[in-house]
Amino acid sequence: MQNGAFRLLLVCCVLLLAAPVRADVPVPGARISASGAAPGYSASQAADANPDTRWVAESTEGGNWLALEFTAPVLVTALRVSEPQPRIRVWRVEVLRDGRWRQVQAGSGIPQGKLVIPPSLTEGVRLHIDSTRGGAAQVSEFAAWASGRSACVPPTGEITLNVARDLDCAGLVISQPCNRLGPAGPLFMLADGATLRNVTLIDSYVSCDGACTLENVHWRINCPSVVQQSAVIQSASESGGRDVTIAGGSAFGRFGALFRINTTASTLNLRQFVFSGYGETINAFAPDTARQMRLRLDEVSLAGTLRGGVVQVRPDKQDHAWIRRLRIVGYRRGSPLVCNLLGVQQERLMSFGEQWQSDFCDVGPDDVQAAKD
Repeated sequence: MQNGAFRLLLVCCVLLLAAPVRADVPVPGARISASGAAPGYSASQAADANPDTRWVAESTEGGNWLALEFTAPVLVTALRVSEPQPRIRVWRVEVLRDGRWRQVQAGSGIPQGKLVIPPSLTEGVRLHIDSTRGGAAQVSEFAAWASGRSACVPPTGEITLNVARDLDCAGLVISQPCNRLGPAGPLFMLADGATLRNVTLIDSYVSCDGACTLENVHWRINCPSVVQQSAVIQSASESGGRDVTIAGGSAFGRFGALFRINTTASTLNLRQFVFSGYGETINAFAPDTARQMRLRLDEVSLAGTLRGGVVQVRPDKQDHAWIRRLRIVGYRRGSPLVCNLLGVQQERLMSFGEQWQSDFCDVGPDDVQAAKD
């Protein structure tokens, strides 16, 4: 990976649209409202599936609007705004999230067909009409279109979506409310053997109930002064050998241990991954009863601080790390520690330093490359 590409990958959203997007579909059951209407031309007439009826604004001055509100958050990608006569000149589109409206698009003249907007996970959408020509604005059809990626949104009133098998979010960005105590719960709970693909999580994490695979999943921590404990947490299981695979993706922000693996004889496979930020280490193997943990890193790039070492292993538990093609910005031998051995001394967990090419750390100096900023 060249330095330019490495820098580009640190911006998590660069890869969001890499996956194919499912066909857009109309949003059913939306509630329509307006700033006002001329007598006999209510807002409901723009949503009655009858092209011969229409909403007419109550004035020709700016400040008129039409809005749709949904029963649950959906990923809106476009609006259909049909005019009997092309009167709307300058317009703005706003989306509703967490009780606040924010602008996502503006322009002049309503395009025929769909008015495409940036994909927005929203509880509502509003069309502001700032100026018209030839009289008051008239709209005979006003509808929102959403992506099939809405299947990746938790049900209304819940913070976690249970994933039984495979889920491809096709580049969706999902944010949980900022909480100074950290996320209230995982955004996705993956069943044993499930796969999650192509999503960016802001201020949230994933929980795996056993083995799981995550492909092209990105994490970003935006909450100020918040240290998120992990990006992925595996539930403890009595059945050993439940492997977690992270392929592609990135993490940006402040973390504890990026990945917590809690089942005996399990493997964390991490490849083609980018980390930028501040953390303790890549892996945490717990609880104390878990043993024989394995860690495999291949083509991982680091541009942040891991104060406890890149990986941590415990010889007393027969842990093992295998590392190849590791890139670290500003790397110098010993800073950071690449494979940090931990052990218990006087009932305290302590570091016994870095090891190379040992029974517990299968990594040599040639497997680590210093990268420029």
